[in-house]
Amino acid sequence: MCLEEACSTYIIYKHTIKRLYTLLKEGGVIILINGVNQTYYVQEKRRHPILPLTRTMVIEALREAGFEDIHDESQNQEADNVADGDGIMATTAFKPKTLVDE
Repeated sequence: MCLEEACSTYIIYKHTIKRLYTLLKEGGVIILINGVNQTYYVQEKRRHPILPLTRTMVIEALREAGFEDIHDESQNQEADNVADGDGIMATTAFKPKTLVDE
């Protein structure tokens, strides 16, 4: 699923990340791959608008949702006839385990 296509605003994106957090088991990992500052992509000659996200926005949404141990890597990429934007970003984050007092 492309969250940046399904979410029309950053507020909706952050809410969706929080919802995914609640669905994930403790100790689970989320892996996100998205374009950086990308506003559209083309598939089957149709242009699809998407929510442009920056590295800061993605990490902020994950932290606010409660994720920890957030790691990201990005690769620069020039705009072409398939998509615009500055590159591709891959991010992983973990839902912390709850410590139980014994």
